[in-house]
Amino acid sequence: MAKKPVTRIDPRKELSPYLNHEFNQQKNSRKSQAKISASLSSLQAERRRSLRRRLGLIMSVSILAIAGLGYYISPLANISTVKVIGASDLPIKGIVKASKIKASDKIFDYLFQQKDLSQKLSKKYPEIESAQAHLGHVNQLILQINERKTVGYLKAGDDYRKILSNG
Repeated sequence: MAKKPVTRIDPRKELSPYLNHEFNQQKNSRKSQAKISASLSSLQAERRRSLRRRLGLIMSVSILAIAGLGYYISPLANISTVKVIGASDLPIKGIVKASKIKASDKIFDYLFQQKDLSQKLSKKYPEIESAQAHLGHVNQLILQINERKTVGYLKAGDDYRKILSNG
């Protein structure tokens, strides 16, 4: 005996247009996505160029930082010679000794602390108005000394003392 349907409407027949429509929509969306990605190859190329540009920038900054740190660590950054310019009446060895510059010191330590260097030298020698450190060659430090003007001389016993422009 065959089963008699409970209702006159078959649910499979009623749902089939909806299921077919949904299946076709999924199929069409897959096709359109493939077409969009295929048509946007220029966008992919632009993204690759942008990625290479950013990577090149990061790599160049990194290489420059490594080279700078390598120079700072190497013996080339140590002071080999000190050249004093502008101190005609002052003893050059005394100036170097008063500044406490050693051959094992790094050049950049003195280039970035010029104010302290100028104060040290001004305390020891009142004739010095200011002192500036410059980089000569790869590892040569140049001290540029600016002297105060000598206005006159004062006799103190057998010696003469300078009278400077600041009194």
